[in-house]
Amino acid sequence: MGGTGQICAKQRSGKRDDSSMAVENGFDRNELRPVGEIRQERIGRTMSAISSSPPVRVTVKVPASSANLGSGLDIFALALDMNNTTTFEKSEVFEMTVEGEGQDELSSGKDNLIYTAFESVYHKIGEPAPCVKISCKNNIPVERGLGSSAAAVLTGLLAANIFSGGHFSKKQILELATLSEGHADN
Repeated sequence: MGGTGQICAKQRSGKRDDSSMAVENGFDRNELRPVGEIRQERIGRTMSAISSSPPVRVTVKVPASSANLGSGLDIFALALDMNNTTTFEKSEVFEMTVEGEGQDELSSGKDNLIYTAFESVYHKIGEPAPCVKISCKNNIPVERGLGSSAAAVLTGLLAANIFSGGHFSKKQILELATLSEGHADN
């Protein structure tokens, strides 16, 4: 399902940066983490330029999860081997496509949970969200207790945090996700 293109306001710098970053669950490859990784790729940049320039493309991969584990209901949780992979790319026109699970049910507009979470980071830091093209490849079933909404919220928060220069720590991202979801079970 593809979103209709909406022209976005021009970015302040007007410069194009041919860089990209991949994120899986918001944890750096060099850090201890329960699941996932962050991979960074920046094309045509030196290492010193990497730290100072935001990426043009970010890919986020988030697993399904379940916190419906018997007597540990909403206390114990586990990540499952089923992922949603979403790519955000700076663009002149907003566009969103959803493939796979939920493609006929989920909005491909700015009211999609991924985009609203993305935009909320910029609202928190007092800046306008950049115009992006969002491509979702969903493998997590919607409304089946496997954390599809938690995955959507985390996806948007992680991508925006990277695009905006990493204003929030992992703990703060968790707090923002919990506020958005209303509970921290998934």
